[in-house]
Amino acid sequence: MGGSSRKQTQTSVQTSKPPAWAAPLFRQGAQDAQNLYQSGQGGNVYQGQRVADLSKETQSGLHGLQQALDGFGNPALQGLLGQKTAAQSNLADMASGSYLQQGNPYYREQLNAAVNDMAARVNSQMAGAGRYGSGANSNILAKNTASMMLSGLNADYDRAMQNMLAANGQIDSANQGALNSAGNYLRNWSGAADAQLQGGRAVDGNAQDRLAAEQQKWQEEDDKGWRRLGYLQDAAQGFAGNYGTQTGKSSTTMRDSNNPWNMAGSLSGLTRKCDRRAKENIVPAGGKNGFPLYEFNYKGEKQRWRG
Repeated sequence: MGGSSRKQTQTSVQTSKPPAWAAPLFRQGAQDAQNLYQSGQGGNVYQGQRVADLSKETQSGLHGLQQALDGFGNPALQGLLGQKTAAQSNLADMASGSYLQQGNPYYREQLNAAVNDMAARVNSQMAGAGRYGSGANSNILAKNTASMMLSGLNADYDRAMQNMLAANGQIDSANQGALNSAGNYLRNWSGAADAQLQGGRAVDGNAQDRLAAEQQKWQEEDDKGWRRLGYLQDAAQGFAGNYGTQTGKSSTTMRDSNNPWNMAGSLSGLTRKCDRRAKENIVPAGGKNGFPLYEFNYKGEKQRWRG
C-alpha cells in the first residue's frame, strides 16, 4: 500500500453554530448588553454618605471625658477646691504658731491673777510675823512669783504647741477631704461621660449599618440590568452547549489520494478534533460575533487552539 507522501503545515478553521432556537437569545443578549452599556447602568460610583456622623450622644460623651481630663479647669471643681474650709478659717492663727510667742491671753490673765493672790498671801503672812517689807519678804515673794510664772508659761507654751500641731492636722485632714471630694467629682463626671459614650457608640454603629445597607441597595439597583442579562446568557449558554470558531496550525501528511487508508485517517482526525472529549485545559478566551471563545489543547499535545 505504497504511495507518495509529504508533510505540509496548514491552517484549519472549524466553525460550529448554536442551535437555531438559541440564536435569538444570543442576539437579544448582545442587544441588551449594548443598550445597558449605553444607558450608563452598572459600574457606577456610589456618591452617597459612607461613614456615619458621630451621634449627639457620642459627641457629648467625648466632651465630658475631655472636661474630666481637663480636671481642675472645671469651674464647679475650682469652686470646690478654692473654697476655704471652716477648719482653715478657725484654726489658721493657731496653726501658724503665733500663740507660741504671745500665749493665750485668757490664760495669761488668769496667771497674773493667781500671782497677785499668791503675793497677797505672802505679804499677809510676813506682816503677821512682823517681817513685812523685809528682805526675806521680798526674796520669798520674788521666788514664788518667778516659780508660778515660769510654771504657768511653760504650761501655756506646751498647750499652744499641742494646739498648733492639732490645728495643722485638722487643716490637712480638711484639705484631704476636699481633694477626695474633687476626686469623687471627677470620677463621677468621667463615669457618666463614659456611659454616655458607650451609648453613643451603639447609636453610631446602627447608623453605620444603615448607611452600608443603603449603599448595598444602591449597588444592587445599579447592577440589576446586568444581573438579569447574565441570567439570560447563562440559560442560553447552558442549553446551547459549546460552539465557536477554532483557528490553528496543524501539520498534516499529504498522501496519495488513491489510497483508501489515507481517506480513513483523515476522517478519523476530523472526528477527533470535533469531539470535546479529545480536548483538555479549556479556558474562556473572550468572544467573537456575539459567541464565546475558548482556548484548549488536544489531549497529549502541547499545541493550543482557540474555538
